[in-house]
Amino acid sequence: MRSRPPDRGAGGHGADAYADADAGRVLLRLPLPAQGVSYEVVVRRTDFRVAHIEAGDFGSLGFGEGNAQAEDNADIIARLVLRNRGELSRWFGPGERDGHVLSDVGFRALEPVPAAEGALASQTADVTAWVRGFADGFNHWCAEHAERTPEWYPRLASADVHAAQWADVCVSGAYARMIALAQPPGAGGAGRADVDPVERPDDRQNGSNAIALGSELTSTGRGMLLVNPHFLWYGPGRWWEKHLVISGRLNVYGVNFVGCPGVAFGFNEHVGWSHTRAYSSDTVLYRIGFTEPGAKRYRFGETARTLEPRRIDVPVRQPGGEVTTVTRETWHSHHGPLLSHPQMPWTDTEAVALRDVCRDADRIVEQWLAFALADSVDRIAEVAGAIAPLGVLHTTATGADGRVFYRDTSGTAHLSNDALAYWRRRLESDALTQALDKQAIVLLDGNDPAHALVEDAGASVPGCVPAERCPTYRGRDYAFNANDSHWLVNVRDPVEDAPRTFGRERTERSLRTRMIARYLESFRSRPAATTLEDLKARALDNRSLAADLVLADLLEAARGRRVVSLEGEEIALDRAIRALEAYGGRLDLDARGAVLFREWLDRYIPEGGVQGGLLLRTDRLFAAPFDPADPVGTPCGLAHRDSLALENLAQAVRTLDAAGIALDARLAEVQRAYGGAPASPIPVHGGQHWEGVSNAIYTVPDPDAPSPFEKVEGSMELTTGGYPVNAGASFVMAVEFTAEGPRAEGFLLYGQTANPSDPASHEQIERFARKAWRPMHFRAADVDGATVTTQVLRGT
Repeated sequence: MRSRPPDRGAGGHGADAYADADAGRVLLRLPLPAQGVSYEVVVRRTDFRVAHIEAGDFGSLGFGEGNAQAEDNADIIARLVLRNRGELSRWFGPGERDGHVLSDVGFRALEPVPAAEGALASQTADVTAWVRGFADGFNHWCAEHAERTPEWYPRLASADVHAAQWADVCVSGAYARMIALAQPPGAGGAGRADVDPVERPDDRQNGSNAIALGSELTSTGRGMLLVNPHFLWYGPGRWWEKHLVISGRLNVYGVNFVGCPGVAFGFNEHVGWSHTRAYSSDTVLYRIGFTEPGAKRYRFGETARTLEPRRIDVPVRQPGGEVTTVTRETWHSHHGPLLSHPQMPWTDTEAVALRDVCRDADRIVEQWLAFALADSVDRIAEVAGAIAPLGVLHTTATGADGRVFYRDTSGTAHLSNDALAYWRRRLESDALTQALDKQAIVLLDGNDPAHALVEDAGASVPGCVPAERCPTYRGRDYAFNANDSHWLVNVRDPVEDAPRTFGRERTERSLRTRMIARYLESFRSRPAATTLEDLKARALDNRSLAADLVLADLLEAARGRRVVSLEGEEIALDRAIRALEAYGGRLDLDARGAVLFREWLDRYIPEGGVQGGLLLRTDRLFAAPFDPADPVGTPCGLAHRDSLALENLAQAVRTLDAAGIALDARLAEVQRAYGGAPASPIPVHGGQHWEGVSNAIYTVPDPDAPSPFEKVEGSMELTTGGYPVNAGASFVMAVEFTAEGPRAEGFLLYGQTANPSDPASHEQIERFARKAWRPMHFRAADVDGATVTTQVLRGT
């Protein structure tokens, strides 16, 4: 059973009763809740269902957030809580290939909810009230709509809200199934080397762009910010847009994941900040050698230690509705839980254990609050990563004073000199260490105490590099990140000499990084100062750097040959030449030839799929190698023009012909978003990371909703439904700080609700397709003018 679409909200109170238009921001006239009332909050919805939540205290603020989020996404929140509790199987059965059981075993072994319960006592009073209010707000909505609330919806507690934010920052949850499958050799075969590779954590296809422009470049002499996370459009990775106000204390606008309080990406009156996925090493795998074959004891220096088994009981709903108990064991070392890793099985002589650097990060909500309360870029610099590590995230910020700031705020493993030296040696010679490094994973010797993480008193959690020692940039020109390491956040002033665990320096950057760097350097070199319109235009410019670098060379080679012999078949290139001649190098909806160029380019992706930051085999694609003295311009030029390049083009032609897709098909005919209320799919512009386009749009399979389309043979991405988009650009926001305060425009592409029958789930994708940016209402007068509904919520 699934819940029906939520109500649009209740009206009945004028917005002007709660706002002071002369104050330049929303200000409550609500006092603290009256005696006998725990919560009192006003929730106003402006266009596109954006929630403006105004309260007199943090408990009431959380109550409003929890209630409003439940109205839009109760199913997602409920499933998230059940996952973290390890209760998916109780309600939804064992799952395909026992997926729910394995998830439940892993999460029960990790214990995020009990850990969150234990951490509540150490939180600030504001955070404690906030998360409790959020839980009560969700429960209040469910109680008010009991007639359409499924029985599987859990009643939330404060610890559930805390655990939801922990799960979004820590990597441990991605390994839940591998933890459940880790069993000694001969123990029924579960979790040995034959575990399917699909059980591995994702290859970090989520990414982001963040750009901070400073006073030296902007028309206002103040800061401008582009917030552009690339995340999944489904499940608990969806964003929810909000404006949170406590009179005299808090006024912040932005997004956080569904099910989480506070703003993770956003702005206030003084500053704006964003994050991008990093490749810093937040995960250490320890290879543990046993004292003798078949033993469960291992040496750690001079002492012997014993693996700890933990019995995990999981309730599982059967097809007939009865619930039975499945019992499994998980195994734990002092480093952390053991894994069944496809490349490192548990054998008679060794096993592998997980050390998640962020596993003790229990102050995430406080970290978001510190950003929200920051009154200057200097304050952002003080708090960024200092309260809690942010998983694997860079932070980029600017503000009204026109300064820019960047820091790698990831929970990066703090390794001793001995451990770093060992790891560097293994990176030169060991293929597995090299492969794991591409996923930002460090492989160390679990028997050597020198390889234990260093615990520094200044770190936000034990084993993490302290914030003040993380790669940082400050200036007044620009800072940006597009998922490469810290090195090139500013082309003319690179950040260097950071520990290797933060990623590589003086190495090749991705095409998306290079494309954005081109844009920013063009801002610096032109005579006119940069406006918000300029920043918005570059965000959705859709120009492909790959096309800029090699399309002309490819056309020249094709014109010189015309026919390619491919496995005994003669492939004429005349139609391909005409299609590529029509391609202007931009992945806009009307682009012709873009599909053919993409299918050609995809053939340079390494066998086995995308991993790591570069995405393409650039040694095969480009003729001129990378030059650290010209990191934006190199590598370049088409390699193997008369052989591999034309063979790949012939293969692309054959693939599209077999799929019945014209070589000069418009991108709008092939790349579309499905699943919303409209009868027809919605065309979406943009491209893949490796096409070198800033506007990243792509597909990630949804394990809970198998695609109705089949893969096209010979293509990496193409399906019988074209390129069905369900990931990439998700929340796009451009902010400028002016003398009158911040001004923002943007999109939440999939809207506030995941309910496909609700127009709010697709109306912003349609605007995005037209590049019709919408205002994001922050000033009091703007909120007043855009208010659609107002609710006054009270609860105990």
